[in-house]
Order: sequence, then C-alpha cells, then structure tokens
Amino acid sequence: MLLRSLRHLLNRSGVLRSYEELLSLSAVREGAVMSMSSDAASSSGDAKDDDELRGSGELKSELVDTFLNLERLDTNLYRAHHLIPGRKNHPAVYGGQVIGQALVAAAKTITPAYNVHSLHSYFLKAGNVNKPILYSIDRVRDGRSFCTRCVKAIQDGEALYTSEISFHKEEPHSIEHQSPMPKVAQPGDLRDGKEVIRDCLADPKVKLDKFHRAFLERRLDDFPSTFDIKPVCPDSYLLLKPSEPRFFTWVKAVGHIGSDDRLHQCVAAYISDSSMVGTALLPHLARGFIPSMLFSLDHSIWFHHHKFRIDDWMLYETESPIARGSRSLIHGRLWSRDGTLILSTTQEGLIRAKFSSFDCSLLVMAAFRLLYALTVSLLAAPALYGIEMNRNLLDPLKALAIRLVTMVATVVLAAAVKPKALHGSSFWYFAFFWGAFSAVGKLTMALEIFGHIRGVASYWPSKVEPYLLTSHGAAFLVGDGIVQLVTSLAALSAMFNERSFRGIGLLWAGSVLNGFCVFLSFVVIDGYPFNVAILHNVLYVIAAASFLWFHLPHHASPPSPKARNPSQNQNNNYSLVSRIFFSILNVAMVGFVGVRALAAANAELPVVHALKTKFEPAVGELVTSHVVQLLIYVFYLAPFAVLAWLHLFFSGKPAGWLSDWARVFAGVVVNGQAVFLLAQYRPIANDGLPPLPDSSLFYSVHLAFALVPLLFLLVDSHSQKPKPIDYKKTA
Repeated sequence: MLLRSLRHLLNRSGVLRSYEELLSLSAVREGAVMSMSSDAASSSGDAKDDDELRGSGELKSELVDTFLNLERLDTNLYRAHHLIPGRKNHPAVYGGQVIGQALVAAAKTITPAYNVHSLHSYFLKAGNVNKPILYSIDRVRDGRSFCTRCVKAIQDGEALYTSEISFHKEEPHSIEHQSPMPKVAQPGDLRDGKEVIRDCLADPKVKLDKFHRAFLERRLDDFPSTFDIKPVCPDSYLLLKPSEPRFFTWVKAVGHIGSDDRLHQCVAAYISDSSMVGTALLPHLARGFIPSMLFSLDHSIWFHHHKFRIDDWMLYETESPIARGSRSLIHGRLWSRDGTLILSTTQEGLIRAKFSSFDCSLLVMAAFRLLYALTVSLLAAPALYGIEMNRNLLDPLKALAIRLVTMVATVVLAAAVKPKALHGSSFWYFAFFWGAFSAVGKLTMALEIFGHIRGVASYWPSKVEPYLLTSHGAAFLVGDGIVQLVTSLAALSAMFNERSFRGIGLLWAGSVLNGFCVFLSFVVIDGYPFNVAILHNVLYVIAAASFLWFHLPHHASPPSPKARNPSQNQNNNYSLVSRIFFSILNVAMVGFVGVRALAAANAELPVVHALKTKFEPAVGELVTSHVVQLLIYVFYLAPFAVLAWLHLFFSGKPAGWLSDWARVFAGVVVNGQAVFLLAQYRPIANDGLPPLPDSSLFYSVHLAFALVPLLFLLVDSHSQKPKPIDYKKTA
C-alpha cells in the first residue's frame, strides 16, 4: 500500500515520468526504429530488442515503417509519419494501421509483465496519408493486475480515432474452454488472393459486367503488400454469386517477424480490420447492390493468447449476423493452424448505397413516360396556345417515334444507374407472358391490316378501334408491338439474370396489370374502357386484403429464439397503436376501392349527376370522365398518404413495404395516362366528339397526380428494408 501511494505521488509530481523518459530515450539511437518494449524497461533491454528487430533484417516491407517508426515527442505523445492508404490513389489511411499504431503507442507505456487483452475503439473520421498522425496517451489506471490506456489519434488538431486499451498481467487458469476451429481447406491447398483475381479477370468463360470487373481490378490494385491472403472460397471472394455473410481466409504477415510478442499482437490488430466490412456485402454485391460508402465505425479486439506468430498462416473467420439501417455488425475470430483461438473481433461498419439506384431507375422511367404523355398532350391541343391546327396532323407515326425514343432513353439511363435486382418474382413472369402475348397480338393485327395473314382483329372486329385499321395505325401497332416485345424479353432475362432492373420491373408490372385489365375489358365485358375499373378493383381489393392480412397485430409476434435470420419478423417495430391504425386504414382502403369502382363505372353519384346536367351530353360525358379520374387518383392516393404518415408518426421511420406498392401503382397510373392520351387524340372523325381547348389542362392535372406516387419513393428511398435472405438457398 505504501509503495502504491509513493508511486502515485511520484507520478503526480512528474519525477517518475521524467525518470522513465530518460530510461526510454537512452534506448533510442538516432534514426533507429523504436522497440516495442515499454518505457519502464531497462535501457539495455530496449537496446537489445532494437538491435534484434533492426539488425537481423527479419522484419521486412512496410511493416518496419508502419509500426516501429513512431517518433517520440513527449512521454505520452508519439508521431507517425509513414502511413499506408486503404486504397491505391486514395488519401484515406487504412484503419487497421491506426489500430496497430495506437496499440504500439499504448504498449510503450506498459511494463513487459502486462499483455494487451482488450481494445475498444471508434473511428471518428478518415485520416490523410499525406499528413502525420499524433498519438496522445492518457494513463487512465495502473493496477496490480490491469493497466488501462486511452489513446487518441489526432491530425490537423482534430481527433480521428479514440481507443481504450486494457493490459492484463498473466494469471493461472481458473476455468478453460474453447470452441473448435472450423474445418476448412489448408493454406497449402489454396491459391493466393492476387492469383485468384487475375485468373478470374483473364478467364473468358467468366462473364463480368462493367461494374464487377472494375471492382475486381480495383481490389487487385489495392491488394495489401504487408500481409498475404488465401481465400478459402474463391467464388465468395470474387463475388460471383450471392453467399452467406460468413467468410474464411488464411492470412499472415509478409516477411519474418522477430520474437517480440507485442509486435505480433500489433500486426494482428493491423490485419484484423482487413476483411470485416466486406463480409457484410457477400449476399448483396452479387445481386447488384452498389455501395457508395464503406466505413468502419468502431473496432474491438479481445486477445485470448499473447504468444503467437502472425508471420505464420492463420485462419481469419468473419461473420455478419445482421445488417440494417445502413449499418452492419461483423464478428471475427483468428485461429492458429493448431486450432488455438488467438483473438476475437467485433466491428460495426457503415454501408451506404448510391441514392437509390433502385429508385433512380423508376424515376427515370416514369419521368420519360410522363414526358411522353405530356408531349403528346401539348401537340394534340395546340388551341391552348391560340394556334390553329387540325388534330389530324398528329400522325400516329409521330406518337410512335416519341414513344420509341423515350422508351430507349429510359432503358439506357436505367441501365446506367444499375438498379437492384428482383430475382424470381412473379412480376417478371407475368410481365413476360402478357407482354409477349400483347406484342404478338399487335404484330398479327398489323400484318392482317397489310393483307398478309388473318389476324386477331378478325376474331373481334367490333372491339378494334377504326383508326388502327389504317396503314398509319398498322405502323403504330408494329412499333408498339416491338417495344412490348423488347420489354418482355428484358423481363424474361430478369428471371435468370440477378443483375436485372427491379425499378423497371415494378413499374412495368403495374403497366402490365393496367394493360391486362384493358384487354380483358374489351374481350370479356365488351364495353367502354371505363368498365376496366371492375377488373382493376378486383386486383386492388386483393392488394388491400393482403395488406390487411399481413399487417394485422397477430402477425407481429416476437421472433422465434430458434430463428436463424435476425431480420425476420420485422413487424416487431410497429407499436400497438400503429398496428391498430394500420389495420383500420387497410379496411378503409378496401372501402376506397369500392368508391373508386362506383365512380369509375360512371355510376349515378351526386357529383357525377351534377356534372352531367350542367354540360351538354357529348361534352359533359368527356368532362365527367376527367373529374371521375381525378376522384380516382384522390381515392387511391389518400390511403397511401395516410398510411405513410401514420407509420412514420408512430414508428419513427417510413414503411418499407410502401415503396414497392407505390412503384406498382405508379406504373398503373403512368401507363393508364399514356393509354388515355393516345386514345383521346385519335382522328376526330371516328368519334364525332368536338375537341376541348382546355383538355390539356385536365391532362396536366392528371400528370401532376401521377407524380404523387413517385414522391413516396423519395420519402422512403433512404430506409429500404431488404427482404430476409434464405442463406440455405443462396449458399
């Protein structure tokens, strides 16, 4: 007790620190690399370690400059000049190096009797390799069994990294147990990571898209020169297919490191940051996910053994049990070849996507479809601008050209943003089969009009628009059929290609639903297109019922303790009040669908009756149709808006399911609007209705309402909830 009090007094007075500093400085030769021995060790011991590490030439490559060359500025202050970037041609410092250097600095203040047993750190911001980093050490506690140090990495006066490091004096075992080492291929049977990447890039049988090839080339350029890697599973390492977020790789430091145990510990800390965040990406990168930011938020290490050789092959096992909210949790374990668990690690990483390529594709496609509809609207209603022009001048070929240009531009831009994939969805199958059927039907009709074969129009001539039976109409049908056929083939490729366009797929699915209902209304109901509402409502009632069923409180049960996938049972996040309101509003949505059915069927509602009596019969019918369609949009968008607001209010985050259904609904709205525009602006002689000078105003309002569902995508784009992945199927 007396000795401890005396030591504490000397520490506070600065006498002991000055004495320790003199001892340490006597061990440092000018230009030599500082040893890993503590400041409290004897000068002869320091010199011996220094000679062993420097003179023998056992330590090679950048590890010499990285770990041993910490310039001492003061008792508890060190400076690092030689920094290694995490990526080639990028100024950000590799995070593992900062961890290792912090451990080096802390170890210099600890006597050799203590060994590091735990390290808990936070990365606050990225460091710059072109500027030195200062390591400031706070001697928090020196006890009989444990010593604690707080290390802060500083650059340009700002903290980059903080770490709490605890050292423990070795004690006899009380209890002892250990999990068995995983059984994997030995390093002698595996290829080097560089060789694996080079062979993949050179193999003509391996089909890589532009992004994937660039990713592997960058990984090859950024391959570490300080340690070697041998991946156990090359396919997972190359991201050729989705796999379970669990990765095994053999690692070892380059060259032969001396006998200093602390140096081996610091190099192990350096390597431990190498593959952690990447493990969380294994199920997603091969599916088309493109990250915009990867950043380690924190890093913790527990050393179970202090005597090991990091310059011999060691198995590094990493696993990510969960990823959500743009963060991923990764656990790691480092094993020696004899099956000893050397250390365990845990890290949380920040993984951000590009602003949402998933939504960009939808916005691009919807924008072009809306632009197309608006262009046709303005061309077809020049009277709004006081220009006298016959509506017959709007040749169907012009409309066809507009449609083809916008569709091609849409596909090109959507391909550029590389949206996420929707693999194995029934949307793709339905889109393909109906799109192909519709395309064949239109092409057959066009051929019949040209007099070559007996086409579809012969089977129900009363249901075919008269203007389509002209040469211009046939040309339009040919172009429209080609567009649908190409889109259908894209949907077909989506069934087998995991890098497909999910945004286009969902929008196209809604468009297909709308077109399918139009087709059935003409074939089965044999009526005006407004009778489409009956079939539309069948689908929407099913959708509303599915909302109701899958979001009732009884479906929000706690996850099973035996569940393998932590992301299951996502409804736990809903509060009870939120779930009750959610269910009530889903019932209300079914009611809205019923009202929409009555309105779209042109039933004798008070507002419809008033409009009919106010206008002339012909004009009144047309105006009534516009107003009824506005009511339709209001009735449909209201449940979406209310549900989104309530979910955001009660749970504090947007509802993930809303985005997909908003996409499908946007497809219905956009496609329906384009169909109405094309049907409305056909040659006037076929229907006898007078043109309305202000009709484009109505359609402008329609287009404004059609944009509303897209706003939901912007609101919800940053909180996408990926569907749980069945690793048994993807592995």
